[in-house]
Amino acid sequence: MRDGPRVLYVVHGAPHVPAPGGPTRTYHLLRQLARAAEVTALCVLEPSVRGETAAIDSFCRRVDTVPAPAVRSCHGWPERLLCASRPTVLWRFDPKPVREAMHRLLCRGCFDAVVVEHTELAYALADIVGRWGGVSVADLHNVLSVHEERSENVAGSDAVGTWMRVRRVRAIERAILRAYSTVSCVSETDREHLQRLEPGANVRVVRNGVDIRYFGAVSPDRVSRRVVFTGALWYRPNVDGLSYLTSQIWPLIRDGCPEAALTIVGARPGREVRTMAGLPGVTVHGSVPDVRPYLQQSAVAAVPLRMGTGTRLKILEALAAHLPVVSTTVGAEGLDLVACRDFLRADTTNEFAGAVVRLLNDPDDGRALAAAGNRLVQKYHAWHVIGQMFRRVVVGEGVATDKESA
Repeated sequence: MRDGPRVLYVVHGAPHVPAPGGPTRTYHLLRQLARAAEVTALCVLEPSVRGETAAIDSFCRRVDTVPAPAVRSCHGWPERLLCASRPTVLWRFDPKPVREAMHRLLCRGCFDAVVVEHTELAYALADIVGRWGGVSVADLHNVLSVHEERSENVAGSDAVGTWMRVRRVRAIERAILRAYSTVSCVSETDREHLQRLEPGANVRVVRNGVDIRYFGAVSPDRVSRRVVFTGALWYRPNVDGLSYLTSQIWPLIRDGCPEAALTIVGARPGREVRTMAGLPGVTVHGSVPDVRPYLQQSAVAAVPLRMGTGTRLKILEALAAHLPVVSTTVGAEGLDLVACRDFLRADTTNEFAGAVVRLLNDPDDGRALAAAGNRLVQKYHAWHVIGQMFRRVVVGEGVATDKESA
């Protein structure tokens, strides 16, 4: 940490690594920003979100926490946006405590910029940030209106209900785009979605990254017949993708490669995921301290996602670990990967099973794919590269020229 601009950074949960996508991105963005600024972090902790802030204490000037009671009513949220049809991707907690804490900090401190993570927090604090009037950045990990639309379409919900929920989330995203001086997102695809909602908004891309050194130490088993799926096992797109994989794709993979095995690894698996361990060749591992041994034991990473937005850290991690990837178009969306060069794209059941079997039976093909994907990840997705992009967005060009290796 060095002297520099003073930044207030509001985050959901306690950023740390290793962790699922959101906390990992936040941890690394905070760490990279702290190389050029004095950062005060305000961590919003729900009762269900465990974890200490010690991971960020070493590089933040100050770390405050505020409780986030579970939401029990529409209190604090505009009634016209909630009504009876609440979008499934928002309103996990009552925003009143964090609003009060934010107001106190802005009144007490002399900050040069404010960063707020995630759609829910950015919306909860939009009016306070707007009245404050300084440089403000909302970092949106996903475009939740698209997320909501895709989720409901896959689930087969009624068209009218889906339209109402999507309309409400779009109104929230427009409010964020109007309130913050800059909105950052993780891909050009997401930027285009947001820019269509509010053409005059300043929307910047700050890609997702990966710890090249941490995952680069992995040396996958090239003769393995094991497929791996990693990710937060409570997250709806991951649960849906696993259901699709195990119910429709996995039997075809086993037909083509009877010795194939599937390892599912991730935090907080629910009953639906845990029962998948009863399928032939399938094992489920809940929260683990280190995902790398499971990557090392595998020959292929599977990403059979059908919903969600943003970009998948699981793909970046697999490629950083020299592991070939098979993904749907939705799974690889937003990443500058070239199909058949950096990964195999498969959007039907037969295509996905065939691609996995191909890589299980031809290790040399998998090695070439993984090598190409690894080169791209090292060039564009190392966290020190992402950090320079983020510092330009938050505190300007002048402090974004240092050359840290990680």
